[in-house]
Amino acid sequence: MFKNILFLFFSLLFLACSKEIIQQKLTVDVTPIRGGAVSPLTNAFEKGTIVSLVATPAPEYIFKQWQGSFTGTVNPTTITMDTDKEVTGVFEKRQYPLTLTIEGNGTVKEEIEAVAPQSLYPHNTLVRITAQPDLNNVFVGWSGDLISPANPFEVVDDKPVNLKATFKPLVFPGYKVQPFTKSDE
Repeated sequence: MFKNILFLFFSLLFLACSKEIIQQKLTVDVTPIRGGAVSPLTNAFEKGTIVSLVATPAPEYIFKQWQGSFTGTVNPTTITMDTDKEVTGVFEKRQYPLTLTIEGNGTVKEEIEAVAPQSLYPHNTLVRITAQPDLNNVFVGWSGDLISPANPFEVVDDKPVNLKATFKPLVFPGYKVQPFTKSDE
């Protein structure tokens, strides 16, 4: 009987001394939804665990920042699970410059076919560019990263693009223009 009481006493002592494992919940999200993925996925971790967060952007996106219980721009990063945490990986569409150079006398008009105008265009933006020669000039063509005589010309901005619009004075072969003088009246 004494052995049974002693066993019961030590069993209760052992159970009273056992440590409860505290779990902290990590909830992850991404914005925009198609922008990429964050790992690990939503899960519970033992309190004090250091978790590595990795944001993986979709092909036409880049990682911008972390928001929520943890903020910053370092990727990958680590967080300590000392409380429940909600973390969002924020992605943004890649943007590419469209650099235009003008040779000669004229201007270039840019028209965005899908998004609001800006100097950096989101990935896959369709840009219509129109060469507009000044009076007595003619548009010759586009050169640089793309070559074309087309006017207007449509460019899908899926990488940085450098273009040059070339204009030349309009030449009238066989005609000689004499300046007008007062004595010609």
